[in-house]
Amino acid sequence: MDDFGKHTKFERIADKVSQKAISATGIRHWNAALKQIASTIISENMIDAMKALRKGKASSKQVSNLARSGISLEDAAEILKHIEKHGVKQGQITIPNISKWVGLRAASLGEVYASALRKDMDRVIVTPGIATTPLWMSKNGLTLLGQFQSFGFSS
Repeated sequence: MDDFGKHTKFERIADKVSQKAISATGIRHWNAALKQIASTIISENMIDAMKALRKGKASSKQVSNLARSGISLEDAAEILKHIEKHGVKQGQITIPNISKWVGLRAASLGEVYASALRKDMDRVIVTPGIATTPLWMSKNGLTLLGQFQSFGFSS
């Protein structure tokens, strides 16, 4: 047992091997890269939906996607104002620049937008976690055996 009695020597060794294998296979980096790409696309789609909503030309799919993400119609209008005021345009991509949004309401809207983006990103790019894998994989020694199946379990 370790100093705090949580893991056996075998479990600690298995955990180290598991972490090395994840790094060696590039799964962590691959997943992070896909999330960056997905977040850019999702953010642009959200901004397009908010612009269409302001013009009164939003499709029902755009409205329902915003609502599913946790962005109300009222919040969408305010979020878009902040993005247009503080956002940075890089080619065809708009960076919302949430850190520049000033005020309590603006900070709250920034969190709504960031949360919606994370929610959609996690829905698109599966990332295994403690809540999405079988209970037997929560034991360090057994995680090693099922680490490459964790993406399948999460789906």
